[in-house]
Amino acid sequence: MGDVGRKGVLHWVYNAVRLILGGLFLYAGISKLSAPTEFAVIINSFGLVPSYTAGILSVLIPALEIVAAVLLIFHVAGGLRLTFFQLLFFIGILTWGIHLGLDIDCGCFGPDDSEGQFYHSMRTAIVRDVVMVGGILFCAWYRRRWGVSPRKFSFVDK
Repeated sequence: MGDVGRKGVLHWVYNAVRLILGGLFLYAGISKLSAPTEFAVIINSFGLVPSYTAGILSVLIPALEIVAAVLLIFHVAGGLRLTFFQLLFFIGILTWGIHLGLDIDCGCFGPDDSEGQFYHSMRTAIVRDVVMVGGILFCAWYRRRWGVSPRKFSFVDK
């Protein structure tokens, strides 16, 4: 397969990965935002922030996930970077929870997450997050290798 054929396949994979990541982040953000009180309880369970900040974080974290999802889905600059840093943050929090020996819902997909209800597996969530980081790294490599530039976000028409 020549460069043209390889680029076509990789372009399809790139778009699929980008849209899947965007869809996952959109679903996760909406799920958490639909039940901020329950998500605040999960945030407090990790013991990393003062309890009075959990309410703010229970809205801010999913809002950032939704922003990242929209940027990814619409191929706008900043989406990969925002998603990457959120995933690093989530992996750090989950690692902390495992270090403490917590057996709690990771809160990844909101309070109605069946994985969280049945498995309480932060290790599974870390593996999933690492796979998503791999997807982001692939997308970043693809952009650099083939010179793909996402849309620039601007409030002003040029």
